[in-house]
Amino acid sequence: MRMRKRSRSARRPANFVQFRGYEPRPQQVRRKAASRHGQFLIVVLGLIAGGLIGVGLSIWIEAKRPGFAKVAEPNVAPSLCIGGVHDGDTIRTCAGERVRIENIDAPELSNSPKCTDRRRQGWCDYSLAVRSRDELASFLKGGHVAISRSGTDRYGRTLARILVDGRDVGDHLVELGLARPWQ
Repeated sequence: MRMRKRSRSARRPANFVQFRGYEPRPQQVRRKAASRHGQFLIVVLGLIAGGLIGVGLSIWIEAKRPGFAKVAEPNVAPSLCIGGVHDGDTIRTCAGERVRIENIDAPELSNSPKCTDRRRQGWCDYSLAVRSRDELASFLKGGHVAISRSGTDRYGRTLARILVDGRDVGDHLVELGLARPWQ
């Protein structure tokens, strides 16, 4: 007995629906649209992040370049803010730091314990002390003030050289006879 061959059209494939104008279910359409929006959002966020990284990197590279300073004049550090002048060799910054000018000794003012206590030795010329203090105050107002710190003394003051427009304050006071070199 011979078997009869069936025609192909007589057989139905298991996934017959997809061959006859298959339309996806509505929830599958939403998933595809959402994934497209998600992809678009990822691309946009990537471009924004890349731009921010690029800008930040260029600012960082600019800041690392030698001579970079955010002031009007190139290669100039900001001026030291002087809060007050205590005497001919001690000042106070605006931040409250007490600074002792190194390598000079100025005369003591009348209220100094070095002048009232006989066990302590101090240079107690009161009129010269007032002149020294006033000259230091006026000299510090005369230009750009820079500081070069070198340590602290036994009273907790910062020891430093102070420059006004490149001129050493201690040398200026010694030249005028208002201070003497530290021995």
